[in-house]
Amino acid sequence: MAINILVTGCTGFLGQNFVDLKHIQYLASNLDAKLICLARKAPRARCESPHLTYFLVPEPASMSIEQYRELIEKYKIEAIVHMAALVGEGKGHWEDYVKVNVKWTLSLVKAFVTANVYHHVFIYISTVGVHGTIPRELPANEETPYAPDNYYHTSKALAEKALIKMAIGKELPLLILRPTIMYGKYDKGFLWKVLRLSRRFLLPVSSDLKVHLLDVETAVSVIDTLLLKPPKSSIFIVADREPVKLRDLLSFLSDRIPGMRFVSVPDKFMQITESLMAPLKRYANITLLCRSWYYDVSKLKSILNVRLNDTFNGIRKYTWWYAGHVKRHKRSRVRNGL
Repeated sequence: MAINILVTGCTGFLGQNFVDLKHIQYLASNLDAKLICLARKAPRARCESPHLTYFLVPEPASMSIEQYRELIEKYKIEAIVHMAALVGEGKGHWEDYVKVNVKWTLSLVKAFVTANVYHHVFIYISTVGVHGTIPRELPANEETPYAPDNYYHTSKALAEKALIKMAIGKELPLLILRPTIMYGKYDKGFLWKVLRLSRRFLLPVSSDLKVHLLDVETAVSVIDTLLLKPPKSSIFIVADREPVKLRDLLSFLSDRIPGMRFVSVPDKFMQITESLMAPLKRYANITLLCRSWYYDVSKLKSILNVRLNDTFNGIRKYTWWYAGHVKRHKRSRVRNGL
């Protein structure tokens, strides 16, 4: 079947991997898909393909429902993958997060459901952060109560609740993905920052702290699965097969990326560190290094039958990327033996 897919956030971390040339070719061969990427500006490494069109708008979040409806009908959009968001802490005022993460999302889905097109699926990329930086229960699952603890998480939770309400009684499959923190090519987030810190300072790491990451290629694969055969409206937490100890992960990477320094410390030390750092603006980033966070991915595996990665095998594919992008002065080189 031929299908036109509107993609937002194509210049972000997940988006750049989604509009990678190999992936576009995969979608073209399996779905006869054409991607229309909505962006403020074209990415630096712009992918050239007859199956990809960039629709550039200075302020996509400011477009009205009517403008989006016209765009959807003009390109005969049958599926939307909404990845764009104002991400993280300290990126703006509360009103900015509401405008981008809530109002824009609702305008887009309202325009889609009222447009005169076939409605294949609407995929919304949310975050596990709607359960809080550290969930109240471990492992957290799709039914774990909302507990957002910053502007980003709160705005995503508000958008989810509104979308769930809108989905009631409608035939449109509305699917919400809650990915955990991702790693891979183009990463400039959690893992990249931790690696940079470990090259600048002796990084203290709790001996027992567990983290649950996600290979960005798995995230792309899950979206593909939903596009190929969308289930009924639902929510899925997306993460690697199982959590890993952060200490073991850094040890694995230190054998491949030179210059990393870290030391195992008792949990009590990290608890004290967290309490001392609590007043700082980037508290969530600190908390991720002080307490364990992991998730139940059984629903994803049982319903979508997606093959989930072992984190160490996933990370191994990207050591060349991290080695070249966590440098401080000299360019890092990946050690032999990979």
